[in-house]
Amino acid sequence: MIGRTAAVTAALLAATSAAEAKDGFYLDAKGGATFLQNVEGAAGGFIGDADTEIGFLGSAAAGYAVDIPQTGGTFRGEIEVAYRENDVEELDLSGFILDVDGDITSKAIMFNAFYDFDLGSGWRPYFGAGLGATEVEMDFETNVAQVVGDKETVVAYQVSVGFGYQIVESVTISLGYRFFGTDEIELEDSLGNRFETDYNAHTIEGGIRIVF
Repeated sequence: MIGRTAAVTAALLAATSAAEAKDGFYLDAKGGATFLQNVEGAAGGFIGDADTEIGFLGSAAAGYAVDIPQTGGTFRGEIEVAYRENDVEELDLSGFILDVDGDITSKAIMFNAFYDFDLGSGWRPYFGAGLGATEVEMDFETNVAQVVGDKETVVAYQVSVGFGYQIVESVTISLGYRFFGTDEIELEDSLGNRFETDYNAHTIEGGIRIVF
């Protein structure tokens, strides 16, 4: 009986330990599916609207996590590099449809802050926001000529929500949603016409975080 009680107590202690967040330096990696919103602009008397495919996100971050005893949650600050890519297969120029081949990419560096809520278990909902910069490049062409081949670096921002599950004290997996947007982007088409557009991306992502 004593042995059985000791075993149960040990199991409960192990479960409690697994649910407790850990302070310290961490590395985080994420990947996901990215959807671009309303990629359009006006140039040379035409209004262009790019039809983009579902793309991908890959990111890596390094940061530091600190427990907040008053709330039981965890604050995290990090620096992140992220890459997004979406293929473009069609371009609508004021009703004229062009078949094109190319992509729209984003290479970003972001400074992020997160708060992980403590539910008293391994499940930890989170909310985050970030500010930084990104290089957005549009590069696509028809079968006879290039349409756009230009890039610009602009201010970027993002917000994210989701939840994590703490597998063990130092390892958490996550699933969430992220919105990523930029200041207005000014680019030049192959004929030298300047145009302005926006880069807004919606991402469903999964990740893993390891605290050291």
